[in-house]
Amino acid sequence: MASVMFRSPEESVKSLFHDLPETYQPTTLILYCAMCFFLALWTYGLFVPSGLFIPSLLIGAGWGRLVAILLHYISPTAKWVTFEKYALLGAAAQLGGIVRMTIKKNYNGGFWEHYFWSSCYDCVDGCQMGGGIFLMREFMICIFICKEFHWLAGNHLLFYPLIFVELQVIEVMSHPVTVFRTKETVGRIIDVLKSETHNGFPVVEDYDPFVEQSFQDEAESFGTYKGVILRSQLIVLLKMKAFEEHEDVQDVKSILNIKDFRDAYPRFIPIHQINISPHEREFTIDLQPYMNPGAYTVSHNSSFPRIFRLFRALGLRHLVVVNENNKVIGMVTRKDLARYRISSHFGNVQIDELYISQS
Repeated sequence: MASVMFRSPEESVKSLFHDLPETYQPTTLILYCAMCFFLALWTYGLFVPSGLFIPSLLIGAGWGRLVAILLHYISPTAKWVTFEKYALLGAAAQLGGIVRMTIKKNYNGGFWEHYFWSSCYDCVDGCQMGGGIFLMREFMICIFICKEFHWLAGNHLLFYPLIFVELQVIEVMSHPVTVFRTKETVGRIIDVLKSETHNGFPVVEDYDPFVEQSFQDEAESFGTYKGVILRSQLIVLLKMKAFEEHEDVQDVKSILNIKDFRDAYPRFIPIHQINISPHEREFTIDLQPYMNPGAYTVSHNSSFPRIFRLFRALGLRHLVVVNENNKVIGMVTRKDLARYRISSHFGNVQIDELYISQS
């Protein structure tokens, strides 16, 4: 166990491929494969330079040797039971089932043609990895079985149902939206931060928050979109008192730099610990030097799969929804996406909406 545990992953792969049959006991391989499997599941998705390629080879080579040990126990005199061969085939099967490499060709062939060529691509990759072209037939059998099992077991995880494609962002977004003007009063910023728990707020122009609106129409706009400012940035601005008494006068000394925000990270004080006098509540903060003018936005007629891919690929926390005039009409957060679930009953797919607290 120590010989495979205290080596680098690359050396462990070589050891499982080339060591003698009596090197590893079945209990050692079972414990090692289980440990690698659960560690790969636990650490997958972390923001570290890692992946599943080497863990897949380790897991597959381990249970490949287990199969060889079992066959050798059943038929001790069989010459076709080669431990190195089964370790290599197990690694290829594990890698093909997890990674599922496919090729993209410009042809008009059907599903099975694409399925065949993608499996052949995996076989060539496995032969290059193991250096044994004589195992092409065995590679083909392993890859076909792994791909078939994966399509039967996990195909529904790769594609969106048609009902999700028809779902638009205007049906998912939160409405109404709490926004800030480009030049906002200190008093309103404090009141909003105390009453709302949101992490980001759109910054707009041509909007009066004190004018009463009905909010009955989901297409009701909240001013022209200019950018997004974070809650942590607003707290730093209030703490450093980066505001002016007159709206039309901006003191250069009151403009903070990036170092002021980095010094406050990650321990931002709560909003109720910031002391602001009643006189300072009438002051004004210019949010334009601090907001993010290039934050991601989507049109109101965007589809649900598109915004889901944006959140998953870019790690977003919030997404502003604008209309054709670039006016803010809604906001999409992770909670808005998490409240939808897909359920399937005897081939009938439907969407279930969960009720999640917005606090």
